Amino acid sequence: MGDGMLAVFGAPESLENHADLALGAARAMLQHLPQVTTLPMGIGLHSGTVVAGCLGQDARLEFTVLGDTVNLAARLEAMTKTEGFSLLISRATYGQLRSPEELFSLGLRPIRGRDETVDAAGMKNGAVTSPIPIFAAKSADPAKPQCRLPGQSGAP
Repeated sequence: MGDGMLAVFGAPESLENHADLALGAARAMLQHLPQVTTLPMGIGLHSGTVVAGCLGQDARLEFTVLGDTVNLAARLEAMTKTEGFSLLISRATYGQLRSPEELFSLGLRPIRGRDETVDAAGMKNGAVTSPIPIFAAKSADPAKPQCRLPGQSGAP
């Protein structure tokens, strides 16, 4: 991974609150980053099915995860450089948060190396400045807004 890091929440044992734990860890890293370096950091969060297990031999046995979910999380992290956000989170992860955060919705974004797009939202430096649009349930009516502002009624 070079200068990157991969953190896994929910493997090898399933965690009902994996999305909340991942977002909490991401926020903590972004909030403490200025105490460590002036370099920027990008984080991509995505949830889904992975192949998880130990690979290697006795002398060098490592736990790892493989699959499309891992690849999409890496693509989201790479997009932080061009989208202007420190953290990008997919709708798949956002939908599993027990206490949804207020995040800026980027809508559908193309993913390098893929034909399909990803519905993503962002956060800058581990903090959110209100009011900002956030994810909301998709509307069948194109005239209805796809996001809501903090303080407005309706579940995201």
